[in-house]
Amino acid sequence: MVVIDYSEIEKGPSIGEGGYGEVFKGKWLGQDVAIKEFGRKKVRNKEKLDADFLREVEMVSKLRHPNIILFMGVSINPQGKGLLLTE
Repeated sequence: MVVIDYSEIEKGPSIGEGGYGEVFKGKWLGQDVAIKEFGRKKVRNKEKLDADFLREVEMVSKLRHPNIILFMGVSINPQGKGLLLTE
């Protein structure tokens, strides 16, 4: 797993949202990326949210196919929300 320094990420406009988080356009070291920010949903069980985040990172990091997004890395923002970066 690649851990990305949060200060290297430029978060742009929101492009979608779901039950666990929101997806933004962004840039990482000048490269266009999609940023999925976990933690938008108010949950009572933060441990479950953290476990779901780690499970998604593990799954996405193993995917390799030309029609599937490429996992770039993971970061944590200053508010403690997990960020998943994809190309």
